[in-house]
Amino acid sequence: MPTEIPGVLLEVVTAGPNPYDPLDPVDSALDAIAAYFASLTGIADAERGWPERETDLDLSAGPVVTAAYAGHTRVEQSPDHIPGTSPPQWHAGLLTIDVQLDLWAAYRSQRDAAARIVEAGLQNSMPWRFGLLLTSRAYFGRPLTILATDGRNTDEPDAAAIGEWRRTWMLTVQTDLVVTTNTPSQTQILVRPTVDGTTYPDLELP
Repeated sequence: MPTEIPGVLLEVVTAGPNPYDPLDPVDSALDAIAAYFASLTGIADAERGWPERETDLDLSAGPVVTAAYAGHTRVEQSPDHIPGTSPPQWHAGLLTIDVQLDLWAAYRSQRDAAARIVEAGLQNSMPWRFGLLLTSRAYFGRPLTILATDGRNTDEPDAAAIGEWRRTWMLTVQTDLVVTTNTPSQTQILVRPTVDGTTYPDLELP
C-alpha cells in the first residue's frame, strides 16, 4: 500500500440540473388556457374551475368558460440540454395534463352560440389546424399542445330551472418537464497524494 503524506484541501464549485424547481407546470397550463378563452370574442370571462372556484359564476355579462384540473401523468427522462437558454435549462420528460373545460351560459341559445366559438378556438392555432397550441408563459415559455374530445351538453333536465346551460370538453394537454441549473455550490474536498504520484479524494466536508 502506498505511503500516505499530508493532503491538500481544495475548493470545488459545482452546479447541475435542479430537479426541485418551484415553478408548477400544471398551474401555468391552467392559467394559459383560462387566459386564452377569456380573450375570445363572445366569451365574457374564463377562469380556473373546481376546486379553485368557490363562488357562483356570474353569467349576467355573457357565457363563462372554466378550466379544471382532472389529473396528470409524467414520463421522465435523463435531462437533455435546451440550446440557447439562459439560465441553462434541460428537458426532463413529458407531462400530460387532463383538463375539464366547461362552458356556462344563462340560456340554451346563448350556450349553443358560444359553444361554436369555443370549438373554433380549440382548432385554430396549430399549423395543420387541428388542436390548439399555447405558450406556458409562467413555466419557461414552453409550448402547450392541446387536443379536445367532442363536446357534450350536460345537466339538460335542470338547466332551465337553475339558469345554467352547460357544455363540457375534455382536454389533453402536453408540455415539457424542465429543470434548471442549481445555484452553484462551493464544496471543500481533501485530496491526499501518495509517494507514487497518484492522488485520491480522502473525505468531503460540508
